[in-house]
Amino acid sequence: MRMTKKKLAVCAAFPLVAIFILLFGFVSDEILGLGGTSIANAIYSAGNYIYYFIFLPLTFIDLDITLSLVFKIALILTPVWWYLLACTLVFLVDKARRE
Repeated sequence: MRMTKKKLAVCAAFPLVAIFILLFGFVSDEILGLGGTSIANAIYSAGNYIYYFIFLPLTFIDLDITLSLVFKIALILTPVWWYLLACTLVFLVDKARRE
């Protein structure tokens, strides 16, 4: 698993994707007033699932009862998780190009 610029760029994109997902949910719910429709709820729910997948190590933490050491470990594991996702994504894209 070599570190390349492409993998690091994809890895850095994951937090931005998570922010855009939350922003899209906020805009569709609060600004456009689509919070009550089933289509908007489905889009917002799918966005939440993607957000939780991106921040998977942090979803296992309950901030009210978690020790600071466990929280620090989760903060360290989150970029490692992003790097593994980036490696997988780059591998799949490169494999699709070859075929």
